[in-house]
Amino acid sequence: MFRTLLTFIFTISLVFPAAAQKKTLTVLGLESDPGLEKVAKKVTGILNGFAKSESKVTAQTPRELEEMKLLHCEEEKDQKCLEKIRKELKTQIIVTGKVSKQKTKAKITLFFFADGAMKYFNTIISPKASDSKFSSEIKKMWQGYFAGNPAKVKIMSPEGGVSIYINGQLVFQTMPGENLIPQLTPGTHEIKAVSKSGKTWIQKITAKPGQEISLQIKFSGKIDNVTPPVKVDNKPVDKKPDAVKITDNKPPVKEEPAKPGKKPNYWRWAFWGTAGTAVVLMAAGTYTGMQVLKYEDDKNAELEKNPSLYAGQSDVCKNPTPEMKDICDSGKSMATTTNILFGAGIAIGVISTYFLYKGYLSTSGSAEGTVQDNPGNSGNVTVFPWVSPGAGGISFGTRF
Repeated sequence: MFRTLLTFIFTISLVFPAAAQKKTLTVLGLESDPGLEKVAKKVTGILNGFAKSESKVTAQTPRELEEMKLLHCEEEKDQKCLEKIRKELKTQIIVTGKVSKQKTKAKITLFFFADGAMKYFNTIISPKASDSKFSSEIKKMWQGYFAGNPAKVKIMSPEGGVSIYINGQLVFQTMPGENLIPQLTPGTHEIKAVSKSGKTWIQKITAKPGQEISLQIKFSGKIDNVTPPVKVDNKPVDKKPDAVKITDNKPPVKEEPAKPGKKPNYWRWAFWGTAGTAVVLMAAGTYTGMQVLKYEDDKNAELEKNPSLYAGQSDVCKNPTPEMKDICDSGKSMATTTNILFGAGIAIGVISTYFLYKGYLSTSGSAEGTVQDNPGNSGNVTVFPWVSPGAGGISFGTRF
């Protein structure tokens, strides 16, 4: 009897601490832009289902975010307001978010607030997507929080332009060599690679939290694009036929000799092609540069909206709110694109001056030798392209 009682007490001491490790979690109904109320309600329902089935937490009664703000928040905003709500509800984790318009689609942003820190995840989905599609997208974000560290995948590609699909969804196109997927939700995934020629490579992986996986794309089979010689009367066509025989006493057609000094057309084609490309790149760079200025205006507007959140920060993009992070990420990406476009446009523009010289302005003859006075040469223009570390261009010269 004593041994049985002792065993029972020991078992209780093991079970109850394990149960006490579970954290309490409360789902607050998502906010939404006008017209997306049904989407927000659907996402809230999916989150409540995940909260009840999640083994790591104990789900509490769900509430509405707007109602909690009215009851417990006065002038507090964002994290301070959520912290106050969390204390009032006596819960450890708050899950909420917002559904906003993204052109014709909906952007779903989820906030996981615990221990004074907030992590967020977002996805873009069509409001008309199926319930299973919504559940799948929300599950990825839910697992991204509770699974801890995401996995990383390195993909070695033998060529560029290979389309990479994860679980049937196109993610990106490769560059030759190593390509990185920095964050992948732990679990089983199907990685599919499709080359430009239609070759396919498929690999299933099981990613663990924090794991780094390396994959090597190896396409099997070859695609032969060589066209066989055409056969006439079962005899192969001779690639080097005999000289054309003259019949009916007609005189042979004489080839017109090439005119001396005629400029080859391909230099001119190259000039117009590169010049046009340079103009397009510079125009695109100007547009993206204007977008950078727009993001700066958006950042300043966000600072004026919530000045207390960024007080004393020299760089507001280091620890931004979700709204500021979107602005910072978009601004940095657009600035990088602008630098690339301008750099490529200038480089191609310098190259086009060489094609301009070869196609339109060059004169026959060698640059070496003795210059002799010849009245027939008066007025000829000589063009010298030049390039320095800081600039480039062409110079013109003439004889009088």
